[in-house]
Amino acid sequence: MASLRAMGLEFAHPIGVAAGLDRDGSRLAELAAAGFAFVEVGTVNATCGADATTLLPPIISNIAGPRPSSAPGPCGMVVGVSLGSRRDVLDAGAVADILAGARACAPHADFLVVNLSRPGSASRAEAAEAKALRVLLEQVRSEVDAASVARVRRVPLLVKVAMTPGAAPLPAAAELAVVQGYDGVVAAFEHWPSVDAVCRRLTVLRGELGALSLVAVGGVHTADTANRYLEAGAALVEVYSAIAAAGPGIAGALVPGGAACESP
Repeated sequence: MASLRAMGLEFAHPIGVAAGLDRDGSRLAELAAAGFAFVEVGTVNATCGADATTLLPPIISNIAGPRPSSAPGPCGMVVGVSLGSRRDVLDAGAVADILAGARACAPHADFLVVNLSRPGSASRAEAAEAKALRVLLEQVRSEVDAASVARVRRVPLLVKVAMTPGAAPLPAAAELAVVQGYDGVVAAFEHWPSVDAVCRRLTVLRGELGALSLVAVGGVHTADTANRYLEAGAALVEVYSAIAAAGPGIAGALVPGGAACESP
């Protein structure tokens, strides 16, 4: 499979690793050698609990260096960081958590994801207060734009949202991401009834998101499922459970058409 561009970045192929598997970036070389094209490191919460002192410094150290190549070719692995908060209310404290993570990671990450899909979080609910969401996403966008100026390169910014069967096709946070000039949406499909149902929702999302890149995560255990997600409109597909169950070596079985890489 040839390399591709999404959210302004070059990827060896469309299959990567979802947040949660490599929390601190210590497995980048291992996951690249296995054949994954990108990794979403974290989720990190920068100001609440132990993350500020025990997780964030290793992440910065691990993602600041040269990128390992994604086997079997010379394409460098793309490394993103998922930013979140453990708070159950989308308040000023949660905003501060995510902004601190963005400020620390934007100088080093290839892309950033505002993670609003944590189970139990008020920000995950469809009824999450619209003003709070708007303020959060505006402030993170401004923070990352400032980092982009300093790096002389735009740092792509995405929002991760939980997709709920039967709910509105475009969650409020994804709609705001379109309005506020974000670069993509990570759509998380947990416990959906079928691959067909996910693909139908992906097709609708693709039509609603315009130029934004669509990243799908959830329920991918075979190359066939990954390929169906891509055909339905996803630009990239993230994997978690299949790696947790079978190890990183499953990468070769997940890349539609087999892993191939072209130089950027």
